[in-house]
Amino acid sequence: QEDQWIVDENSTILTTIFEKANKVWNLGLK
Repeated sequence: QEDQWIVDENSTILTTIFEKANKVWNLGLK
């Protein structure tokens, strides 16, 4: 159970970083 929570937490962090990187990338293309 605790390991699953860690995986979910890491996935959330990675998703947040990916979304931020996407926004920066899109701004750079404009």
